[in-house]
Amino acid sequence: MEQEFIENIQKMLRDQGKDILLDTRKAKAMIGDYTGNQFIKERNLLKQLLDANCVKIINEADNVEEVKEKLVQKLEDEQGLSPKSTTELIDLLVLVLRGITNSIIKSSTIISAKDFCTSAEAYRGKGQHNEAIRDYTEALRLEPSNAFALRGRGEAYREKGQYNEAIRDHTEALRLEPSNAFALRGRGEAYRRKRQLDEAIRDYTEALRLEPSNAFVLRGRGQAYRMKNQLDEAIRDYTEALRLEPNNAFALGGRGEAYRIKNQFDEAIRDYTEALRLEPSNAFVLRGRGEAYRGKGQYTETMRDCNEALRIEPNNAFTYNTRGVAYNHLGQKAQAIQDLEKALSLDPNNQWTIDRLKEVRGY
Repeated sequence: MEQEFIENIQKMLRDQGKDILLDTRKAKAMIGDYTGNQFIKERNLLKQLLDANCVKIINEADNVEEVKEKLVQKLEDEQGLSPKSTTELIDLLVLVLRGITNSIIKSSTIISAKDFCTSAEAYRGKGQHNEAIRDYTEALRLEPSNAFALRGRGEAYREKGQYNEAIRDHTEALRLEPSNAFALRGRGEAYRRKRQLDEAIRDYTEALRLEPSNAFVLRGRGQAYRMKNQLDEAIRDYTEALRLEPNNAFALGGRGEAYRIKNQFDEAIRDYTEALRLEPSNAFVLRGRGEAYRGKGQYTETMRDCNEALRIEPNNAFTYNTRGVAYNHLGQKAQAIQDLEKALSLDPNNQWTIDRLKEVRGY
């Protein structure tokens, strides 16, 4: 009788537990002392899993522990279960309701790999990367060759800054699906973040062969080209990305940087200004435009942009360098030295800053 009852409960878990478990996972239920609204939610779910004869106990209980204690006694009396089996059974039901998988649940078919992927995608969309990685990993435990889960976990790792893990997952996904543009894009991004620029450009280029109008990939490859100082290629990619998405501040700022490095200051200022119209508090763009104004000898405008950039990012060495040089050109030597010394404290090995300090001090 004991085995038959346990099998019936496990059948209910298989039949009903999937949706219940997913629902409580989304509610982020945690182990602990449950009262109030959290307990009411669990209490209502317990009704769907347990015999109707138990409803009175559930309705009258004040917390989960009271439910467990009374149900254990009732199941012992009515079903003839041993105390140990009854306690384990109730514990299992509560674990299911709290969204926690244990060895019994994992060995059943309550949750599929697809369910774990759905949950993981929702977590990743909310920036909850640890939870997303946990669920993608669970999907991969069930289906080790699930390319979707590998790509998703790779992206969660990349968004967390764990680039080696991201590259590993995307590489495995590409072994399974060699022509998947999403995985190529994700691995390219991870390579770029690691400054492995040739590998990044290779992946971006292959992704663009598959999806020629992917603005995200065009921006990424443009950034990689700019980091390699291949400025014409960078401008070409940014320009195409902007044809597809004219109001993308990232592409405008990136193209502005490429123009500035090429000393095309008017074009740089135009792009930076448009980017700032879209994102007025973008410190990267503000300091870039300040540097472009400095290149044109417009030091008042340089000061304005650098002041605003430092208000947003108070410890950026590049901005202190730019403002320090502008101060010097405006004849404010003491302020120039102060800014250059601050820049050097933030970036002690910057030879450019060391040389500028020597110039301003006169030795």
